[in-house]
Amino acid sequence: MKPWTRASLAVVLGLCAVKATLHLALVRQYGYHGDELYFVECGRHLAFGYVDHPPLIPWLARAADAFGGGLVALRIPAIVAGVGTLALTGLLVHEWGGGWRAQLFALLGSLVAPAPLRMGAMLDIPVVEVFLCTAAAYLVARARARDERWPWIGAGVAVGLAMLAKYSAAVWAASLSLGLVVSERPAKLPLRWILLAGLVAMILIAPNLAWQAQHGFVTFEFMSELRREVLSEQGRALFLAGQLLYFHPVAIVIWGAGLVFAWTARGRAARRCRAGRARSRRAGASRASARAP
Repeated sequence: MKPWTRASLAVVLGLCAVKATLHLALVRQYGYHGDELYFVECGRHLAFGYVDHPPLIPWLARAADAFGGGLVALRIPAIVAGVGTLALTGLLVHEWGGGWRAQLFALLGSLVAPAPLRMGAMLDIPVVEVFLCTAAAYLVARARARDERWPWIGAGVAVGLAMLAKYSAAVWAASLSLGLVVSERPAKLPLRWILLAGLVAMILIAPNLAWQAQHGFVTFEFMSELRREVLSEQGRALFLAGQLLYFHPVAIVIWGAGLVFAWTARGRAARRCRAGRARSRRAGASRASARAP
């Protein structure tokens, strides 16, 4: 693991400070969004589930109410989640061996994108889901690169909470699991710890699943109907184009560069090198344990 440089720290801390300052400066410049008022009202009727969303965001709104309420208290969790996502992006780039230039491009891609800017400006579902999924991604990357076990449990907690924010996090987690299997031989994966992480996530989501079962899985019916309405109004082509605009067309360059690099000889060599270092650490730990009295 390469050490952090002053330039890397300056990039990550500086851009996180810019984002936090921007949102804090504008937090009172516009009134409540209708969704925020809805989450506040849901939070005043605490439950393990609601018709149109999981319970985590109403729980956060209830916590904000307990601290006196108001725009600032309500939006602080969104600001923290947005800045946290940016910081985790910097950590993830570093974990993969990127220097300050790679961190600068990755963080700027998130900082200037319309969707993260909008999500971090108010208490909403996506800003918390993205933060928790990014945390899970970082923890999995750390577990694989450093051959550590505890990050798997942390990733399970993050995924479980993410599903309590938005059910689509389950699709993200399934994609991550598939990526692990495809990119690594199952025999080399710590399956016991991965299964334990999945169990932790299921324990966290279990009360909500019980609520769904008691209410005939009404949320999934609601989501299916909403999907039909959105696609009938927008169409798939416009919906996909919207995603590119939400995350800024410049991001396509960064996404494409990362995807291409992953399949180049240098990218494959980097993965083998990191896997070799992890195996060396395991072997060293085993030798030290064998020499211990």
